[in-house]
Amino acid sequence: MLLILSTFFSYDTRFKLTNNDKRITNQDNLMLKVYHLWKKPRYRELFVREQAPPTPARKISAYDVEQAILRKFGFKPTWFWTLILSDAKIYIGDPWYSPVTEQDLQRISNICKEVFKDIKYRPVIFDCDDFVRVMMGQISLLRYKTNINYAFGYVWIELTINNQVYGHATCFYIDENLNFRWYEPQLCMELDFDQYKPKLILAVI
Repeated sequence: MLLILSTFFSYDTRFKLTNNDKRITNQDNLMLKVYHLWKKPRYRELFVREQAPPTPARKISAYDVEQAILRKFGFKPTWFWTLILSDAKIYIGDPWYSPVTEQDLQRISNICKEVFKDIKYRPVIFDCDDFVRVMMGQISLLRYKTNINYAFGYVWIELTINNQVYGHATCFYIDENLNFRWYEPQLCMELDFDQYKPKLILAVI
């Protein structure tokens, strides 16, 4: 039995749950793990150029971001012994973020439109997850240029449309009221996925 469990969980050995991480479930009994990656040691000697982090004018904690995601998908804490397996994951990379304002969102949308103006959806080759990867690259560059750690990330979700379940990758951000907001990089705008009863597979920020 021990060997079977060890083999089953071998894919997850790089980011093992610690006392700082959490196991959570929601009303649909979808089980989830939250990884607080910023609490894990980082080997800084690999990077020859390093600057001191900025002092943010607007600041929310990793906990605030985590709670916004959990509220959106209806998760709540539960007893450890009921959570042997996990269906969904949240990875939080930094200890704090800056909420995205309306002005920030307009700037992000302008960048999105410029980057994707000549790019069209291509099944498999350049589909939803590729749009997300490019978008997150642009967000990282914007963070560097502005010294603002925007609370902007991405998710893999399941959507139910006409009784058919579809997988989709898209983006999200946390606003000044600590609300989770959808952002679709294929359209460079907010999009209401709530109507499709989204179920979380993976969230990364």
